[in-house]
Amino acid sequence: MKNLRVMSYAVLGAAVLARRVVRHMRAYDLRDKVALVTGGSRGLGLLIARELVARGAKVAICARSQAQLDRARRDLEERGGQVLAAACDVTSQVEVSALLALVTAQLGPIDVLVNNAGVIQVGPAEHMDLSDYNEAMATHFWAPLRLIQAVTPGMVERRSGRIVNVSSIGGKIAVPHLLPYTASKFALIGLSEGMRVELRKHGVYVTTVVPGLMRTGSARNALFKGKHRAEHAWFAVGDSLPLTSMARTRSSGASSLTRLAMGCAMPSSNTSKSCCFSPRTNWPPRVTTSGTSTASVRMRSA
Repeated sequence: MKNLRVMSYAVLGAAVLARRVVRHMRAYDLRDKVALVTGGSRGLGLLIARELVARGAKVAICARSQAQLDRARRDLEERGGQVLAAACDVTSQVEVSALLALVTAQLGPIDVLVNNAGVIQVGPAEHMDLSDYNEAMATHFWAPLRLIQAVTPGMVERRSGRIVNVSSIGGKIAVPHLLPYTASKFALIGLSEGMRVELRKHGVYVTTVVPGLMRTGSARNALFKGKHRAEHAWFAVGDSLPLTSMARTRSSGASSLTRLAMGCAMPSSNTSKSCCFSPRTNWPPRVTTSGTSTASVRMRSA
């Protein structure tokens, strides 16, 4: 019962935050805009793709698994979307270049980029080697950077564009046994916040989203090292708790987060905004807007 109350607060908090943030922003019409969502075959990526489809965007999704992409494509098409689903390893420059060419040829120039693809390695530091850090950085830092650099020239020329970088609470708080993941997510937040400042003068608005663990299979899709059963056990417990994770696809809180992600990328006439959402323990939520700096949205203690 206590956990249910906490989850209810988190769901309500997400909805309140979404309404308050979006209320301060000028609407960005997504109808017929072209959006690319990496890691769009499941979890938060699929949620965001659904939200984009609901708003009339033409959506391209990519992931490594063609089978998962096919299921996601059918899901989105059943919702009335014009969808392109293409298998792509975002850590490969060759595959990314081919993906961008395909999206541009079939849907048009990219107006919205959502960097959501991710990997999770779980284990003590002594069991992590450089390849683990390289994989995490390649996925969470270098891949978003390459994609941003590829799409921003067109956005700058049109003086219009939206970029959403999905980081993690692990990019704000260092988490033991998740060091490659945490280090790379810290790097992504630094990149995203820097790009926000650099690109806003060109009409391109960058959003940094900082969710908790998504309860859509994180434990099933993580790579475990060291004492596999013990590492899986603690990670699965953390992935299931309302204080450290977010409910799966159909919860209104997760749906609100997708709207918040897109909402924060919609500028007002005199402010540049990014958002940070962390469904942790705290209530009530606070929303702060610091003029031309950052609108930081968190669940905090009163």
